[in-house]
Amino acid sequence: MDIYLLPTFDPCTNLATEEYLLTNRKEDILLLWRNDNTIVVGRNQNTSAEINARFVEERHIHVVRRITGGGAVYHLRHFIERSAKFSAETGSEKSVNYYLRAADELFRF
Repeated sequence: MDIYLLPTFDPCTNLATEEYLLTNRKEDILLLWRNDNTIVVGRNQNTSAEINARFVEERHIHVVRRITGGGAVYHLRHFIERSAKFSAETGSEKSVNYYLRAADELFRF
């Protein structure tokens, strides 16, 4: 398994890196990163319906779109974000949860 710890807080860089690794790497991966305060919206969401533009601008909150669907989420700078990709051989729920718990322990503040 390859483990990636992204050094930047830039949400655009982090989401682009996530997309690249999940799309192009064949190996099992665990990706960990932190973003500046950011609203991440799903692929099919209408951002003007999901966010208060004035509030976001006044507080210098980033707004980015991810390639997957789902609802809007808010990333706080001190939260650890994570993505994982496991093959069918290693991708049991038990092993995935083990690595995600290990990531939480690694970055406990």
